[in-house]
Amino acid sequence: MKLGFLVFAFVRLSAQAQDLFLSRSKLDTPVGKASPFDFSCNAACVATEAKLQGADVLTSLANLKYSMEVHYSAGPVSGEACGQMRHFPSHSVKLDPSGSVKLTTAHTRSEPDITFECTPGKSYNLVLNDALGGVFQNTTAYTHWLKLNMVCPASGLASVAGNGRDMAQGTPPVPGWFSGKGYLFPAFPYNTLHHFNFYIFERPEPFTSARLDEVDKEFPSHNHLGGTGANAPYTIDKIMSWLGFEAPVARTWMDVTTSYWSKIRMDGVARMFPAMSKMEFYQLICPCNLPKNQPGLFRQGADPRCNL
Repeated sequence: MKLGFLVFAFVRLSAQAQDLFLSRSKLDTPVGKASPFDFSCNAACVATEAKLQGADVLTSLANLKYSMEVHYSAGPVSGEACGQMRHFPSHSVKLDPSGSVKLTTAHTRSEPDITFECTPGKSYNLVLNDALGGVFQNTTAYTHWLKLNMVCPASGLASVAGNGRDMAQGTPPVPGWFSGKGYLFPAFPYNTLHHFNFYIFERPEPFTSARLDEVDKEFPSHNHLGGTGANAPYTIDKIMSWLGFEAPVARTWMDVTTSYWSKIRMDGVARMFPAMSKMEFYQLICPCNLPKNQPGLFRQGADPRCNL
């Protein structure tokens, strides 16, 4: 099967929600302050969509006051996956919860460019948290990026790139699978949409160097891919409690499903760590990309393991 890597452009809204959507004109003014930056979905827009879509179950909207832009772009790439040569074209996608946020792992194959409003003199922190499959839920999760102590420039508009400190964030069941720092590319096999949430948290002052060192040491044990019970990865509310964060001041999200790019990415990891090739996580990529296993179709013979 050859997947097209276009953003799916449907939004399921009730008739009442549709009227609200059509009348608000993107809620032009952010909650916090006016900005010369043209955000795809500003803070007020995000707050409205969070309520409409149920995303407010994950974190409170009480402190939401700044807008943020998350822009994914990548050049063309090709590679063999599941017995065929696959071609992934160039793309450019900005996250907009009021419109198109349904992507594939091919869209998220490069670190995004992130810009957010802020207050000079305060400290900012980024969490990219995967709330996993199904509807918005707050019982299981995995963190794909933790970056602390970002600085807000005098302009009041900050960029994540080159700002702050990336923290260690994983101790996977296969040593070396991912135990690094920075943006972890989504490359899962499952075709259920996973809800990836970008959060910006504000603090009056930065963490001390000693505290950052502690987080580097401690967080991998709280973000163990495949862990269960006491060893399960921290959900966003547990991360907030652990680091002393209040509700996020900016946020956005995307829904991501698998693609053949996941196989290309995982093949590279499997060459470095052969034990990966024996894991179900790796072996499911090709089956889960077959037409009969696509989500929402519930065809006879579909593999339920693809809908995690």
